[in-house]
Amino acid sequence: MILNLKGGLGNQLFQLAAALTLNKSKKTYLYTGNLKKFAVPREFCLKPFIYSYHDEIFIVDNKWYINKYLLHVLAKINLFVKNDNNNPSRILILDGYFQKKEFFSRQVCEKLGRSMVDYFSVEDVKSNFLEKVSFLTTTAERESGQISKDYVGMHIRGTDRKDELNNKKFLESIENFVNKEKKMVCFTDDVEYAKMMLKQFSLQVLFVNEFNLTDIEEFYLISLFHEFFLGNSTFSICARKLSVGSTINYVFTEQFKERDKDLLSIMFDGQQTIGI
Repeated sequence: MILNLKGGLGNQLFQLAAALTLNKSKKTYLYTGNLKKFAVPREFCLKPFIYSYHDEIFIVDNKWYINKYLLHVLAKINLFVKNDNNNPSRILILDGYFQKKEFFSRQVCEKLGRSMVDYFSVEDVKSNFLEKVSFLTTTAERESGQISKDYVGMHIRGTDRKDELNNKKFLESIENFVNKEKKMVCFTDDVEYAKMMLKQFSLQVLFVNEFNLTDIEEFYLISLFHEFFLGNSTFSICARKLSVGSTINYVFTEQFKERDKDLLSIMFDGQQTIGI
């Protein structure tokens, strides 16, 4: 099976989950050749999540037998291509976003989460990461891969989504809900916008952007918090679903439109999740 990757880390994970669900006994090829063609060029982000599956999952850029022209033609004639809406009798290519609970099952999440933990257990990867996030942990917690419960995470989506999301109400809910003795750790793709929003509130906030983490490191860090406030973002939703420990998620449901109902149902499936 060939998976035609698109989008950023969250979207790529949904697509990988679909491939693992639909292709249980065959090799899977991750085609990366189209990631740069979008308005916002994307990088391949799945290395930690396929780390434990090097005999089953392979990365392909452009080969004579797998390339963007072949995938484009097959998609046009709808031959052996499964997208978000169709279901051919034989699937050769996955070409969609697949943000559905049926693909993001607990079993698949456990596989992906365990592979991520294995990747961050590699000594040089682990030491580099822990050095960056030492401000969040005690020595004992660093050894066990935990984040201090004195900190609570939150995600504020900006850039292309800030006009459609009511982040002010989201932050009001957090301010009313969170223990004031705890510090918030903010993850955002738009730090100036997040700072502008947060200055209206009395929350103690650290911004992850200031600590030079990679996207993958931010993703892993989100998965480690005991408590996390989620807005509408596939990035943070996927990270929390791949948490391997005991966690509590708070979801601001008003940020989820009708088109996002599958994302919302994914978060409320099998984890301790509270709507706010």
